[in-house]
Amino acid sequence: MELATFGAESGIPLDADTTLEIMGHMLGFWVVSADERDLDELRTSTQDLFQLTLAVFALIRLDRGAARSTLRLRARLRFWVEAREVEARANVLGSVRELGDVAEIDGPLASDFAIAAQAAWALLGCPSLRVAFKDYGISLQERGDDAFLYSYRAIENTRRFFAPDIERTTKSGKATTATVWGPMHAALRTSEAMLEPLTSAATAIRHGNAQSPQLARARGDRERTLSVADQALRALLDHQGITW
Repeated sequence: MELATFGAESGIPLDADTTLEIMGHMLGFWVVSADERDLDELRTSTQDLFQLTLAVFALIRLDRGAARSTLRLRARLRFWVEAREVEARANVLGSVRELGDVAEIDGPLASDFAIAAQAAWALLGCPSLRVAFKDYGISLQERGDDAFLYSYRAIENTRRFFAPDIERTTKSGKATTATVWGPMHAALRTSEAMLEPLTSAATAIRHGNAQSPQLARARGDRERTLSVADQALRALLDHQGITW
């Protein structure tokens, strides 16, 4: 069976053996592998790839002026295809996911989607950034206060990318903001003051303080508060050489 049977040749190349394809309302993900791969691990990676792709795509569209309410993107697994020990060079594994209510992606949207897919592929191998963009994608789907929490978690995991092994405590045993957050602020030109509205809202949610004045302010200025994560993740992608 030839790889072309899956329509992968015209898709978005992620590496020499991996392709993501836009199929109207569907996404196709195809892998050619000469080695046996753990299928559960591959399914998980495929799901993560789709989630990261949609999260980065939403960030790009926000930057281009789209409304946040139009970007609650979620992909659902519908099919899983395996072609093992075929006559082609290797095994072919793949999945197709439905994009939900997203209109067909073509023209400028297709270009943005290709950038998002290639960015997601680059992020997939970094645990902290993979989780950061998964949290960001969840924040876009949340209509209530939890959007603040997931947005903050996206920034928190970005911070871990820049300071994964840093000493988190002083001699007194207390965490130091400068050493924990400093590397990210230096790299992305963010600041504690910039993050403060989102930090305060997320802290209130974590502590179950629904009457918090900080949370009330975040609710009253929802778009600006959530845009803190947009700015930080946009700066992260730029730092990683991913632009649009």
